[in-house]
Amino acid sequence: MYRFFRKIRQRLLSRNRLGNYLLYAIGEIFLVVIGILIAIQINNWNEGRKAVAKERIYLEGLSKDLSRSKKDLERVIEKTDRVFKNSDTLIDLLRRSDENFPVAAIDSILMISTGYTVFMPSEGVVQDILSSGQLSLLTNRTLREQVAAWEANHSMIREWESLSKRYSTEYFEDCEAYIDLSNSRSQQNIFLSERQEELRKDINIRNKLERTMQASFILNALYRDQQAFYDTLLVVIEEELE
Repeated sequence: MYRFFRKIRQRLLSRNRLGNYLLYAIGEIFLVVIGILIAIQINNWNEGRKAVAKERIYLEGLSKDLSRSKKDLERVIEKTDRVFKNSDTLIDLLRRSDENFPVAAIDSILMISTGYTVFMPSEGVVQDILSSGQLSLLTNRTLREQVAAWEANHSMIREWESLSKRYSTEYFEDCEAYIDLSNSRSQQNIFLSERQEELRKDINIRNKLERTMQASFILNALYRDQQAFYDTLLVVIEEELE
C-alpha cells in the first residue's frame, strides 16, 4: 500500500502536476486521519467492552458478598438478642428480694449475659474496587455512592461494638467475684450460691449489666438497619445485572 501511494506521488511530481499532487497529499492526509480515528474508535470500543465485563464481575461479586454479610448479620442479631434477653432476666432476678436464685439457671444466664459479638461483613470486592481505583466502573450512581461511603456506613456499628465489648468485659470482671470457673471441670455450678445475697445488693453489677443490655438493644437496631441497607443494594445490583 505504501509503495502504491509513493508511485502515485512520484508520477504526479514527474509530470509537474503540482495542483493534482496537493489534492492527492490532502487526500492522503485525510485517509491517515480517518485511519487513526477508526483505530481510536475500535480501541475505545474494546476498552468499553472490557469495562462492561469488569463491572459485571464486580456486581456479581458484590451480590455474593452482600448475601454472605446478611447471613452474618443473622448470626450477630441472634446472639445479641440472647445477651439482651438474658441480661433483662438477670436484672429482674437481682431485684427480687423475697426469693433465692435458681442456681442452675443463674449459671447459664450469667455466662450468656457477659457475651458480645462482632459483625464480620464480606468486604473483599468492595475493598478491591476502592483500593484499585475502579469505582468509576460502577455506572449506577446510587451503588457507586454507597460503595464510596462503605466505611462511613459501618462506622456506627463499629463504635457500638467497641462499647459493647468494653461494657461486657467490665461486667464480666465484676462477675468473677461471684463465680468459680474451675467448677465447670467437675460439671458443678460455677455460680457461688452462698454469695447470692451479696450479688443481689451489688449495685455496680446491676449498672454494668444495664449498660450491657442497652448496648445490645442499640446494636440490634443498627444490625437490622444494615440488613435493610443490604437488601436495597441487592435490588439495585439485580436490576443492573438484568
